[in-house]
Amino acid sequence: MAEMPLRQIPPKFDQADKEVKVRVFSVDENSRSIIFTKKDSFMTEKCELHEGDISTIKKGDKVEGVVVGQTGHGYVVKSFGNVKGLLTFNDIKE
Repeated sequence: MAEMPLRQIPPKFDQADKEVKVRVFSVDENSRSIIFTKKDSFMTEKCELHEGDISTIKKGDKVEGVVVGQTGHGYVVKSFGNVKGLLTFNDIKE
């Protein structure tokens, strides 16, 4: 929801019948679930979306994403449309 971890949900997101503008982050047809985001950096028009089409991503491209896990080799990063990748610890050092 936010760029930095929140200690509590802001009141504007705690009200029933309140309209909020969000962006679809991913869709899982198997579980029939949708994940939305309200992160400021993802709400801008400049945020490039690959919309789950991994064939549109090329070496050197910048991809916006969220760290969703950690392995022994690095961080699992998820982007729009369920595109996932591994950001290795060696890449972070560079």
